[in-house]
Amino acid sequence: MSTTHSPARFPPTAPPAYDAIRWTNTTPNTNAGVNSGANSRQPRGSNPSSDTTPLLMRRASGSSNNQTARHIYIIFLVSIVFSIIFSIVCLGLLWMQEEGARVRERFYWADLKADQHCLRYGTRVYSARLANVPPQYDPVQACTETAIEINGQKILTPHQCEDRGPSGVFGHWTVNYSEPTCVTYFTGFADKGCISPGSGRRRFESRLWNLQSGDDWRDMCSTTPADFLQTHFDRPDICEHRGIYGVWGMWEFEDRHC
Repeated sequence: MSTTHSPARFPPTAPPAYDAIRWTNTTPNTNAGVNSGANSRQPRGSNPSSDTTPLLMRRASGSSNNQTARHIYIIFLVSIVFSIIFSIVCLGLLWMQEEGARVRERFYWADLKADQHCLRYGTRVYSARLANVPPQYDPVQACTETAIEINGQKILTPHQCEDRGPSGVFGHWTVNYSEPTCVTYFTGFADKGCISPGSGRRRFESRLWNLQSGDDWRDMCSTTPADFLQTHFDRPDICEHRGIYGVWGMWEFEDRHC
């Protein structure tokens, strides 16, 4: 009897554990960086590099910068133009003022005359003709801008300007100083007693002196002051012309004895 020997059987060997397998790859993966960069996300709030800026955005940014620079340049040019215009206007006004001053310096008053009669107490009127005014200048305006010296005092402008046409423009000044022949006065105040019984008023009177022939006695008397009874009076209460006895001023006072 033949004996048949079957090959020996060994129990199957278990595969190595999965976590024990070490995979090695000696070939560098050139796409790893690309895939990693493509699959990675930018952190929130980070700015992309200029290399990753889209071309359209870069063109828009460049155009905006050009427009801003153009606007700044235009504003700069406009400011220069306005500065030049302003300087020209200021220089023109300054020149006009200086030229006007030079023209006014040539004006002068000719034929100054004092009125023959006094206007009122201590006051006389003077008149003169304005000379050397160029045709293009307003003569009445020139009259108001031209000063004069009368009785040692400078008067900047006339009290009145009168345009007499072909005869020229005349200035008039009312001078109330240094006019001794126009200074009238009262002296010798007389108490004339009560105006009438029961009137309650008393009257004083005095004659007016230094009244010049031809002067208006009413204007002179009514503007002449007086001082008596330790009181100053700007004018009399009443003025009266008594013929050859002259002009008299009268003052009335309350008096309970009347």
